[in-house]
Amino acid sequence: MCIICGIWMYVLLALSPWLIYHDLQTVPNNNRTYLVCINTMDMVQMKIYHIIVIFFLLYAGPLLFIAGCYATVAYKLSRRSNRQADFLRKSSNAHDKKQMSRLVKMLATVVLIFAISWLPLHIVGILFYVSRELKLEGSLPLIQWVGISNCCVNPWIYCAFSQSYRDNFFNTLR
Repeated sequence: MCIICGIWMYVLLALSPWLIYHDLQTVPNNNRTYLVCINTMDMVQMKIYHIIVIFFLLYAGPLLFIAGCYATVAYKLSRRSNRQADFLRKSSNAHDKKQMSRLVKMLATVVLIFAISWLPLHIVGILFYVSRELKLEGSLPLIQWVGISNCCVNPWIYCAFSQSYRDNFFNTLR
């Protein structure tokens, strides 16, 4: 629970300048008024904030954290399964190695899919502040969708790599 609260505090702290540097304004348009959120940071502040905070703290940092956590999990499981195989002598080493190989591939796939799905959005964000002439408004919703869709991909990755997860997952859906 503390880890979850810590993650939320980390993100809220990193994004708090948006609360400070955005202003809600009314804009008239064709007999209607719209509320629009306007960024009040100057261009240099926006560049620094986007590159340092958004890219490094909210993409590269979590990516390294996830990769580190999964590498630790894979390492500890490999040590545990080796000790259990020596102790129990129930399963063959070839079967254990195959399961460990599938687990490592699954964890690497999860990290790689996270990196691939969120990287385009961050590249576009950085390019936007580097070159204001870049026109990507039409493709931005698609790029955002690719990043956000990462949230629903992990269960399918787990299904692809684990028969027991797949069985339980589809039993739950019935």
